[in-house]
Amino acid sequence: MNKKHITLFYKLFFVTVLILTLTFIMSFYLVQDTIKNLSVNQSIELLSGHNNYLANLDPNSDKTVLDNYAKKHAVRITYIFKNGKIAFDSDNNASEMENHLNRPEIKEALHNKTGQGVRYSNTMKKQMLYIAWALPDYVLRTSIALKNIDDPIRSSVRKLLFFHIILLTIAIILIYKTTQTITRPLNKLTESIIKFGKGEKIEKLKVIANDEVGMLTDSFNKMSIQLTEDLKELKRLENIRKEFIANASHELKTPLTTINGFLETLENGAIDDPENNRRFIQIIKKNSNRLKTLVEDMLNLSAIENNKVEKKEVTISLVMNTLIEDMNLTDMVNIRIINNNKSLKVMAKEDDIYLAMQNYIDNAIKYCPNSEIEIIIKKLNNYLYFAVKDSGPGIEEKYQDRLFERFYRPDKTRSQDKGGTGLGLSIVKNVIKKYGGSVGLESEKDKGSIFYFTLPLVKS
Repeated sequence: MNKKHITLFYKLFFVTVLILTLTFIMSFYLVQDTIKNLSVNQSIELLSGHNNYLANLDPNSDKTVLDNYAKKHAVRITYIFKNGKIAFDSDNNASEMENHLNRPEIKEALHNKTGQGVRYSNTMKKQMLYIAWALPDYVLRTSIALKNIDDPIRSSVRKLLFFHIILLTIAIILIYKTTQTITRPLNKLTESIIKFGKGEKIEKLKVIANDEVGMLTDSFNKMSIQLTEDLKELKRLENIRKEFIANASHELKTPLTTINGFLETLENGAIDDPENNRRFIQIIKKNSNRLKTLVEDMLNLSAIENNKVEKKEVTISLVMNTLIEDMNLTDMVNIRIINNNKSLKVMAKEDDIYLAMQNYIDNAIKYCPNSEIEIIIKKLNNYLYFAVKDSGPGIEEKYQDRLFERFYRPDKTRSQDKGGTGLGLSIVKNVIKKYGGSVGLESEKDKGSIFYFTLPLVKS
């Protein structure tokens, strides 16, 4: 892992430094060459300026002027006859100099009227820059030593080289820091991903900059939080599944065991015992009904969870009227129905709403038979509010969070005595959630309970 991180850092660092160094070298030589060409061109222009002045002088009558001019401007002046013999030279005795007809700049001047060149001078024993003009009687040639040009160039090049080295050093330091800035968060991000893959706990990564790396880090933080929450939810669902299977098995096993036990007892002779056979049959019937109710509730819950949402307008007062008739609520003096709005409608499947309301009412009747029960139907903002209020024993706060879970019962013995399956409230929750509503309860020990749900109303 570390080797890959180091490789990434050095790849970025060295490739960038290499490109930058090559750029600086090319730039240096390009600028150096440009400076040299500019210096040579300036020298050519300077010599041409001298030629322009000297063209009007006579090498025979103006020798003193020519000598003084040559010394003053550090330039060598030569007049050459067109046959190649030297008429005048400011640095040498003309009579002792060899014929110059074969010199390249002289040939070019005689042919094109002007000539120039850079070459080694046998007379001066150094590299020279020559400019030659063809005049009516002579060829005028001025020249300067290249050393006079090269010395300023070398000084400028040394300054340029120093400047390039300083810039390159600063650039390398900046590249090093920048590469670290890029790779360090990537390294941390990679380490966090590896840890996360192993299931280890990871800290939230700090977003250093609002760039691509920062966006990647921020995305990873959000993703890791979401995945952590998803994993927790999967574990929770898995625990619910295991608990559901265990509870369902237990709930099914209990009545089946009872039925089987009493059937064996009857089979072994108790069927001929008039004192007990009827009681045994009643117990078998009771457990058979309990088993039937449990299976029906499980099938209802499965259907609610798996069926597609089928919506149509459902008038709540009509569903309530059906429940009053089916459950004989008018015969129960302890039940009061408060419904001040008979026109409330929701979008849902009528059977599902019936089931949800029935479970709330049935629970209140079952667990609070001697208390006053109120069934409340009203409009709350843009929602239907359906509640069943009792004055029973209430539910302790520590049990309330789990009350809508499948098979969860605070007092299992009491629930079984009442014939409860532990699925009623879970059915209500799933029905109401299916149609975009919410469930809840308000309860206090020894002060009764209110179980309620809300559903979006059809806009009138």
